[in-house]
Amino acid sequence: MYIVLNRYWRILGTAFCFSIFGLGGLFLSLFCFPIIYLLPLSKINKKKINQALIHYSFRLFIWIMQILGVLDLTIIQGERLKNPKKPLLVIANHPSLIDVVLLITQMKQADSIVKEALYHNFFLQGVVKSAQYISNNDPQKLLADCVQRLKQGQSIIVFPEGTRTTPNEAFKFQRGVANIALQAQQNITPVTLICNTRSLTKGRKWYQVPRKSPIIIKLIVGEEIGITPFLADNSPQSVINRKLTAFLEQYYHQEIKKYE
Repeated sequence: MYIVLNRYWRILGTAFCFSIFGLGGLFLSLFCFPIIYLLPLSKINKKKINQALIHYSFRLFIWIMQILGVLDLTIIQGERLKNPKKPLLVIANHPSLIDVVLLITQMKQADSIVKEALYHNFFLQGVVKSAQYISNNDPQKLLADCVQRLKQGQSIIVFPEGTRTTPNEAFKFQRGVANIALQAQQNITPVTLICNTRSLTKGRKWYQVPRKSPIIIKLIVGEEIGITPFLADNSPQSVINRKLTAFLEQYYHQEIKKYE
């Protein structure tokens, strides 16, 4: 009986959390971002304030999920993402629906690549526009925007798979992240996300919560991956891109096995 009641509590808690997530995005868009827009500040400073506001809002959202017993979150070496002295190219695998939210809770200032659909989402379009997140609609423009922002000193969050991982399938990274790293001559900060429960994963509805436990997620920030050996490679650019992409796929394969 306790297991059944606990599960229904977590379904209700999940529904509540995602309701306030959507309504929170709408509130920020209708009331907070317009006020910031009117402030006599530069565009870059307005962007920084907007991103900081989103950062704290997402932290509140994750805190509520934890307080309600919906989420069990462990963060390892999270300080590597906080207050960096240089721009970071952060990449992560993508097992769950809330991965980008988790990463932004660790980074007060970061640009993220988001699906074009979010720019037309009733609840979240104001958030992604005010934060100036990068749309994945045009791959060539996306690449140019990421390289430019890194060179301007802004951190970027990228999910190399492009979409949520299908559970139990091998990693298949797109080459975009390798292109970004090599063109910007930027080292890579890898984040490994371990979701030991099948909730919020690809093919699952939000209300399909684990039977006996909260959603269990580990966020592990790895050591920076240097790209100097790849830049020194005299192979054609396409070959170097494939090598770096394969290296990253192998890195995540090993990290996932380590924490399983």
